[in-house]
Amino acid sequence: MKRLAVAQIIITIDSTFIDRTREALEKIGITHYYTLTGRQNTLRETSRFLGLVQRTLLVGNRSEIVRFYVPQSYEQRVMNYLSNFLELRIPGRGTIFAESAELLSNIPFYNETLLSALPADNLKKSFDYHLVTAVLPRGIADEVSTSVLEMGICVPTVYYGEGIGLRHKLGLIRITIPADKEIITFLVPTADSALLSGVIIQKARLDQPGQGILFVSNVRAHTVNMRIYHDRHHHMASMDQIISIIDELHGSTGWRHRSSTHKKGHAKVDSAAQFKNINLFCDEGMSADAVQAAMQNGAGGATLIQQDIHLAGIAEISLKYISRESAELIVKSTKIDDIVEAIYMTGFFAFPYDGYIVITDVDELFVHRSVGKKRL
Repeated sequence: MKRLAVAQIIITIDSTFIDRTREALEKIGITHYYTLTGRQNTLRETSRFLGLVQRTLLVGNRSEIVRFYVPQSYEQRVMNYLSNFLELRIPGRGTIFAESAELLSNIPFYNETLLSALPADNLKKSFDYHLVTAVLPRGIADEVSTSVLEMGICVPTVYYGEGIGLRHKLGLIRITIPADKEIITFLVPTADSALLSGVIIQKARLDQPGQGILFVSNVRAHTVNMRIYHDRHHHMASMDQIISIIDELHGSTGWRHRSSTHKKGHAKVDSAAQFKNINLFCDEGMSADAVQAAMQNGAGGATLIQQDIHLAGIAEISLKYISRESAELIVKSTKIDDIVEAIYMTGFFAFPYDGYIVITDVDELFVHRSVGKKRL
């Protein structure tokens, strides 16, 4: 098993452009990547025909979330190339960002010869952003999305998962915690992170037991979708395009932040350095042993997500599994080595699991305290 320092790159793109995305990834030497179907939420303004009463409706735009890994030295080249190739600067098209990660795997993920051929000049600077992730019971994401969109902060992305582990640790309260989860992510300038987190905590009622968790990660955003309204533009340049140009003139996104002080009163747990995000990737239906081993060594629970695997140059019909799954766990940093060792002993990195692990930093964690004491 190799342990590599890599850049985890994530693209969220309108589903109509997924074939072009696959073409681009294979062209630059990405030999192993994942896709997950979700939606980017936007708003649409409508009016009643007679009363002329304006209403705002939430629109879910079908999107694909693509995840892959490259050496950190190629991060800027890859994001710059893909942003240009996929024309991500067109409002509504999509977003691309990266974060530092540790990859534990025996699987080759990229062809470095092809990566090294990417242009290394005229690279657009990435901005420091926060990726805010909330894991919530089904049915809450739309309300949270609407509140955030109406504030004009960012475009939420929603996909689905299943909570495992935690419900079985809470006795009778587990009957009130549904297993089905909505995972909603927000890519925001760092200055807006505290305001956004406070809004989500309030709207999702995260101050109550069993309502979910929220965590914040530092990422580097190259191109961000800021198309909040799903309407035709009546001007030569949209507001989203104007904002993007001002970002480049300022050299950052700090000029447009909405808050200057950190919100108080929510259930923030300990300090950033104390937590890590562990993602276990393996063949479908094979994560149970690894998750159980992680829980026996300090993990409190996991969120299971179904994804599709893509191996460049291999026909899908020849793959043992098209579907894979990931199990995401937020754990204390002091538990990482014990958890990884326990997972290794299950045979997770070998056949029939064919698994690998990705570890990233958690900058902030918010959870109801009574649950937090049980989980962490």
